[in-house]
Amino acid sequence: MKYLATQVMGYSFDGEGMHSLAGVTVMGEKFEEFYVDEKSLYELILKVFYEEVE
Repeated sequence: MKYLATQVMGYSFDGEGMHSLAGVTVMGEKFEEFYVDEKSLYELILKVFYEEVE
């Protein structure tokens, strides 16, 4: 645990590297469940991983 804490201290979190998904959170029988908006997920995947080839 001490090793991980020292590693994390060196990270910086800026808004550019963070993403969030649209969706809804509902209470299931035992746990909260997140249902992602499929269109939003698709668009995020394209934004993050798609690189146009010339």
